[in-house]
Amino acid sequence: MYLILDFGNTRIKHFVYREKALVASKVSVFSDLSESLHKTKQEFPKITAILIADVWGKAKTIVSEIFSSQKIIICNLNLNMPFTTCYESPTSFGADRIALLSAICLAYPKQNVLGIDLGTCITFDFIDKNAKHYGGSISPGFEMRYKSVHHFTGQLPELSPKKPNSLIGVDTESGIHSGIYYGILHEIEGQIEFYKARFKNLTVIFVGGDSQRLPMPYKNGIFAPNNFSADGLRHILELNI
Repeated sequence: MYLILDFGNTRIKHFVYREKALVASKVSVFSDLSESLHKTKQEFPKITAILIADVWGKAKTIVSEIFSSQKIIICNLNLNMPFTTCYESPTSFGADRIALLSAICLAYPKQNVLGIDLGTCITFDFIDKNAKHYGGSISPGFEMRYKSVHHFTGQLPELSPKKPNSLIGVDTESGIHSGIYYGILHEIEGQIEFYKARFKNLTVIFVGGDSQRLPMPYKNGIFAPNNFSADGLRHILELNI
């Protein structure tokens, strides 16, 4: 059995696999991580290998104290991967993006795919039909844009994300909602058109918690299931044990 630990900016996602089948999943926060891992170990004593995707780079010590006899692998581009990459700064390439690319190779082989992850940041990654990753782009996500509008101005309020009723804002709050929501929407549409003009038969995949803020169904994309990136991490683990 395998354990996948996906450390985000605020939460940790736990996925337990029996070979290729997902048998359990849960979410914890950093304050109860140790207790949560102990429970997982008790419930699934046959776990033999663990893959950690860690945006902070601090998780291995905690995990290894509890799973001292299991093989523990940290997700990075030095591992065997199902894709090649043109990225010129591999040490700073996030595990979340690696997971998405691996999942794309697994679910959409031999296709030109643009993966869009809407989380704390919005990332765009293009991988071609030969599993070659060209790179992509990174921009602020919904929450970051709302906080920035307030933090870097004198009087604009800090609001929570909300879908506006109209593109045309009629007051300060509706103007902020419109600017952020439609700014992101138009950014995504522009990115898709850019790649579609250069690569034939483009498939667009959306992941991330904020993908639910987009209009559904989205005319140009597929919304991946919740365990999509976890399957990609499991695939990487299998390639490295």
